[in-house]
Amino acid sequence: MGGAALNAYLPILTKAAILFAAGVIVFGFLPPRWASLKARFASLPAIAITLVLAITIYTKGGLSTFPPFSALTSIVVAAASAKYSGARDSIVYDGPIQPKIANILFIVDESVRSDYLGFNDPSKSTTPYLKSRTAELITFGNAVAAANCSGSSRFVIRTGLRPDQLPDKDERGLKSPSMWMFAKRAGYRTIYIDGYATSKNTSISNHSFMNPSERDAIDVSDPIDSQPTFNRDMEIVDHIVDALKTDGPKFIFVEKNGAHYPYPKAYPPTFRGEEGAFPNPDLTNESDLKRSYRLAVQWSVDEFFKKLLPQIDLSDTLLIYTSDHGQNLFDGGYRLSHCSTTGNIHPSEAKVPLFAITKNASLDDRFRLAAKMGANRVSHFQLFPTMLDLMGYEPRFVAGFGRTLFDKPGPNQWQFFTGHIFGAVQGHRWIEGSR
Repeated sequence: MGGAALNAYLPILTKAAILFAAGVIVFGFLPPRWASLKARFASLPAIAITLVLAITIYTKGGLSTFPPFSALTSIVVAAASAKYSGARDSIVYDGPIQPKIANILFIVDESVRSDYLGFNDPSKSTTPYLKSRTAELITFGNAVAAANCSGSSRFVIRTGLRPDQLPDKDERGLKSPSMWMFAKRAGYRTIYIDGYATSKNTSISNHSFMNPSERDAIDVSDPIDSQPTFNRDMEIVDHIVDALKTDGPKFIFVEKNGAHYPYPKAYPPTFRGEEGAFPNPDLTNESDLKRSYRLAVQWSVDEFFKKLLPQIDLSDTLLIYTSDHGQNLFDGGYRLSHCSTTGNIHPSEAKVPLFAITKNASLDDRFRLAAKMGANRVSHFQLFPTMLDLMGYEPRFVAGFGRTLFDKPGPNQWQFFTGHIFGAVQGHRWIEGSR
């Protein structure tokens, strides 16, 4: 499969790198749509193409999880283009606010596919610890991600964009009141634990389209950038435990490092798991790839909760867990694990877990009823309004952001967004499929 990827990418990458670099560097040519690029970014697409070409050749296609070529330059262009970064709109709300829980612990994982969790699929041996606590888990089964790419999916979760607002050409997600602002208005201290950080310096570690105005409403930013990366999730546990010990109501949003490709980097080389240690898989082999992924899931999900749950008091805390997107593991007959934009995109790229845990009796009952109604029928788009409901905003106001998890499920439709979230350059579309 690595050779197939090399054969597919190499000819077009070689020609594109030469032609594009020549056009930009020698003739100063830029398509009209790129005219808004900041001058210092003008050569980035050519550089990106050249780097991907070099890596693909060097690895003989082994690292073939790059975006489709048609998306490569547009991702770079969109990232380099100027986007709104001013102040956000104020919250327009004059009703009462009556929070339903003291602490909300909202955990978003990375690249975890719901049907690779043992408590969702008994044929998988990836979650022995969580299976031992299934009486406490309130699982919604296979949920659908807002998008099949991390940045877009996380952006929707944090900003509350509705399906009818995508692609976000008006950049509403960068201008409207953020999740953090609603939490602060409801009296919560806002804490952001970021296992996806690129630096301890929060001014340069923003990702997933977070801008300065969004970060301004975060009381505590806690980036986790330890190396090797498989240590990050275990370190996150310690930070969650410490955060929950602080005084007052808290809204804690966690972005885990998770099970991102290449999977052997997501777990310790000596980690045995249920299937034994597997530090050096051939990721071009389907069987090896899936076994390595199962180990990554067991480490980043089951071992994470095995360390976390015994240490926290859930009597007045709600834990809600999901992942940013799923994974294609050869299911669609292609190599790319997620972020696909062309061809027949397999729904596994957006198949994500969603579960809640709390020992607050009234919320436990409410979530169990919701899970019974919405099993295998809920999506990321319901998470933002659910947070507003839990924070205590009035139902009529919350309804403006869409259905919550507690509302009667809508049409049993599997649908997720692919392409650039702002609709810039790269094509975008909605993918429909089945669970």
